Order: sequence, then structure tokens, then C-alpha cells
Amino acid sequence: MAKQRFTEEDWIGIGLNALIESGYSALRAESLCKSAGTTKGSFYWHFKVLTDYKSTLLDHWKSDVIQYLDELKQEDNAAPRKLEKLAKSMCAIEEPTQEARAERAIRAWALEEPIAEAAIAEVDSVRKTYASVLLSSIGLSNPEITEAMYATFIGLNESRGKSDVDQASIISTLLAAFIALAES
Repeated sequence: MAKQRFTEEDWIGIGLNALIESGYSALRAESLCKSAGTTKGSFYWHFKVLTDYKSTLLDHWKSDVIQYLDELKQEDNAAPRKLEKLAKSMCAIEEPTQEARAERAIRAWALEEPIAEAAIAEVDSVRKTYASVLLSSIGLSNPEITEAMYATFIGLNESRGKSDVDQASIISTLLAAFIALAES
């Protein structure tokens, strides 16, 4: 039986799973290779050093998040529905992607390593800019509203699975309040 050849994409998936299951401290060549059942040579074939791997993993995550936003922009939905979909994607509600589930671990990682902090800052900036555009389109152009909404979504993601609160209901209620505010 032939040994499986791992691609760079395979290693990204392995790393995202490690992040989800064990946090950023699991992003070590030895532990990743052990979980994949392969040698470190396979890992280092694709990545010269661990820092290259981490950078590639974060670039992949950022790219997927930004691609989702680009797709959301193209949808023929009203701004409130797009805001709801943005929030649910951030909070890993309704068919969460591996990247959405990994975000909580990447945020924890960002507290320890500048490379992850920079990735989070870039994604947050792109998302907040888009959320601001959507909020402005319903008459809410105050930047503090965007910041408050975004912080709420991050908090919901951080609390996912830690309480009995229905996060989808919270998102709907928050957006309904914003719409009512805009219409008043």
C-alpha cells in the first residue's frame, strides 16, 4: 500500500483542525505530523520553517473569510439579511465552515503572536468596513454602532457552546433593534 502524499492544502486542514481541537499551541510540526500519521519530512517538504506554515495557514484563513464577504456582497439580499449572514458566519452558526470554527482559536493565538494578531486585524478591518457600508445603507452611519455590533458578534463567537443562549435569536434581536433605530 502506497503512503499518502500530503499537499499544502492537506497541511492547512490538519492545522485548522488542530487549532479547533487544541488551540494554537498544537501548531508544532511534531504534533501535526503525529496526528497525520506521517513524518516531519512531509511537513518540511512544503514549509521550510514553522513560521512559513503558520503564515500560510493564516493567509488561507484570511482568504476564505474575504472570499465569503465577496460572495455575500454579490448576493441579491437586503442589507439586514446580509448583516445577519455576516454575523452567523462569524459566530459559526448554520453550517459553520472549518475557518469559522477556527476563528475563536485564532483570536486566542492573536493574543500571543504578532503574526496571528495581524491576520485578525486585517480580517476585522475588512469585515467592519463592509458592516459599516451595510449599516449606512439602512440609515445607521454612526461608526460606534458598527463597533458595538462587531464586538457583540465576536463575543457571541467566544461564548459559543458555553451557554444555553440561542445565538441566532440574539443576532436576529440585535439586528431588529438596529432596523427599528434606523426607522425611528
